[in-house]
Amino acid sequence: MLLDEPAEGLAPVIVQELTRQIKYLKTSGLSILFAEQNLKFATEISDRAYVIEGGHVRYKEPWQTLNGSPISKRNT
Repeated sequence: MLLDEPAEGLAPVIVQELTRQIKYLKTSGLSILFAEQNLKFATEISDRAYVIEGGHVRYKEPWQTLNGSPISKRNT
């Protein structure tokens, strides 16, 4: 499934339900690719992060390693 900023403009309670539904779809074996600027939402449901800046992939690793990367330090 391909999603483009699925949480944009939604009320927090709707984002919670969307998160629950996407997690359910993942457990059923569905692969999901999405673009999202809401970091909290993205980290709750995704396994990997790809950070694109200036048209170039600057980071592509599991979320757990993003916290110590130069990318995360630059965006805090």
